[in-house]
Amino acid sequence: MSLSLAMCLFWGVKYAVAADGGNLKPQGVLLSSTLPAHSKMPEKKVKKSERKLSKDLGAKYNDLRLILGHAYFVEYQNVYYEEMELFQQEYDSCFSTPDCDVTTKDVNTEESKKHLNRSLEMYVDFVEYASDEKDVDLALMYIADIYERHRDIPKDLDTYKRILDTFPDSEWTVEAYLKSANLTSMNLKYDQLEVHKMYQQAATHTQSSLYGQALYHLAWSEYSIGNPKRAVATMNQLLEYTESNASTPQMLIETALRDGLRIAKELDAPSLMKPAFERAGAMEYYNQHVSP
Repeated sequence: MSLSLAMCLFWGVKYAVAADGGNLKPQGVLLSSTLPAHSKMPEKKVKKSERKLSKDLGAKYNDLRLILGHAYFVEYQNVYYEEMELFQQEYDSCFSTPDCDVTTKDVNTEESKKHLNRSLEMYVDFVEYASDEKDVDLALMYIADIYERHRDIPKDLDTYKRILDTFPDSEWTVEAYLKSANLTSMNLKYDQLEVHKMYQQAATHTQSSLYGQALYHLAWSEYSIGNPKRAVATMNQLLEYTESNASTPQMLIETALRDGLRIAKELDAPSLMKPAFERAGAMEYYNQHVSP
């Protein structure tokens, strides 16, 4: 396993889950996170915050819990990178050594998990002691992210459900729907209609920066429940949206074009996607994959 791959696996990178309803499978679109990145805090500020919080474990200094949650998470990231670098060195050394079995090598993340758990504790306590709703939805999103890193899917799903039930108009609503749907579909016995409803709800938030991704996953969900024609229409809707949204990731545009054409060809109606390819200036690809 390469270092970059190992990091992707640990950081909670998730790709579109294969649909069950038809012969085609999604080729994978990254589920982006819109959560603010954590920034490193000076050690003196961390210690000062810890001292103040130790004097009053109630709600008085609750904002410090959010600050410390961020600080501990940054420390987790730094230590984890070091653990991964050590693992990569050991793996490479074993790989080039005769009779060394690389399958016996594993990443030791015990130290980084200590910092991750400290971060989780701060976020959980912040939510518990919050006197109003300010930043509670954000803290819950960080909690869900940590549960995902711990591979604790039940708690992860419960946290996203709490966000959606309590903060339906949150800035993080669409991400919570997408992550919930993705996690739910990992269960081999998942309810496709339940997941479909999540994608439908996500796609109602047209002003979200994740609206394009919501449409992409909704399209494949429509395919999985047996409505490929509607799936193609949703892919086209996504591509029309990207034309007026310059911030749309190029990978999402290319994947929507490719997957939309794959589904349309299964319907023996590739021409349903032709206007989108014309507008995108991608007719060379279209002509290569559509018989005259």
